[in-house]
Amino acid sequence: MNTYPLFALVAVLSLAAAEAAPAFVTYTNARYGFSIAYPAGLVTPQPEAENGDGRAFLAKTGTARFLAYAGHILEGINDSPEQRAIEAEKDCPAHHASYRVVKPELVAISCATASEILYEKTILHDGLATTLSAKYPKSERSHWDSIVARMARSMTPARSD
Repeated sequence: MNTYPLFALVAVLSLAAAEAAPAFVTYTNARYGFSIAYPAGLVTPQPEAENGDGRAFLAKTGTARFLAYAGHILEGINDSPEQRAIEAEKDCPAHHASYRVVKPELVAISCATASEILYEKTILHDGLATTLSAKYPKSERSHWDSIVARMARSMTPARSD
């Protein structure tokens, strides 16, 4: 039996999959020590915010935008996970997310407006909140959903050193 054609097919399919999957690189925030992976070929990292709390990533084509940032949890200002979820849902239709997770150390919401998909994930840890916020056109949902999911999974919490 000749295995060459099968090997060639596997090689071609592997190359096609590698070309289709964007390469991710890691941004590590100097001030708070959190990190997040982002698709370098699809977004352009913007300069860090003046206060050093994070940075924006803008799509190279289209209008998708992502923010990754951290800050101290201030008592009385969105200090509970439930309060953070309510605040995150304010841009959702009827202030209600279609996806909502609220746990002691995690808040995540997602919803669709008339034109955009909104997603926000915040890790609450050691007095700090680390957030990924994403907004992208509904028409590009099939393109960005898996990328945002990968970015969210890669996010590590800020550290209070």
